[in-house]
Amino acid sequence: MTQPKLPLEGIRIAEFCHVVMGPTCGLVLADLGAEVIKVEPLDGDHTRKLVASGAGFFPTYNRNKKSFAVDLKAPLGREAVLKLIASADVVMAEAIVVMTEKALGCLGVVDENGFLRGIITDGDLRRHMGDGLLARRAQEIMTPAPKTVSPDLLASAALEMINASAITTLFVVEGGRPVGIIHRRQKQPTPTVSRFIEHHPSLKILALAFLLLIGVMLVAEGMGSHMEKGYIYFAMAFSLFVEMLNMRYRRKQ
Repeated sequence: MTQPKLPLEGIRIAEFCHVVMGPTCGLVLADLGAEVIKVEPLDGDHTRKLVASGAGFFPTYNRNKKSFAVDLKAPLGREAVLKLIASADVVMAEAIVVMTEKALGCLGVVDENGFLRGIITDGDLRRHMGDGLLARRAQEIMTPAPKTVSPDLLASAALEMINASAITTLFVVEGGRPVGIIHRRQKQPTPTVSRFIEHHPSLKILALAFLLLIGVMLVAEGMGSHMEKGYIYFAMAFSLFVEMLNMRYRRKQ
């Protein structure tokens, strides 16, 4: 009896992830039939050396995968990896995580010779999210021929280009190869209320006390006891007044 064809058969994925999160994604894709090639340092993934409760991490999250140990600092190692990336349909790189953490919102796509061919932005990912994203090549979703600048261009000129093109990112290229990136961060609105509460943490305690006071009053009334709400409101107003005096005193110090 022939086995049914898995949905991702014929898809090659290069995985540059380690520990748990990234390898879990590769594991799911491998279970769905993809050829996942895990790129590791010469001494192996760090989870290979875990003991005790972490001893099973590597075999658990890396089953059904192929492994490729390489020294990325060596020219021959980088050349081998670039060839692997060129042959892969999907590259699960930790650069996506770094892009998210640094709020850059983009990735550059280079060919096997290191020349910049396109850019993938978070907008590109959103547009293709429901369109078989993981089964498509990077060149299919990237924006080709992105705007670039040379290293000797003045920063003011680069900023004018960003504003004129309504973009947030410019790649700095030299000889066709990316050597840096210029990113204009969007100004975030000032979180006035949250910042005010952060500077005055005693307000949190006061609010909690108010909630407890109201809760006790509701429970008491539910059990048939009557409580004058005027006393409650007066206590709350007096506490708030005292807190305002404390805030004013602390501001003067």
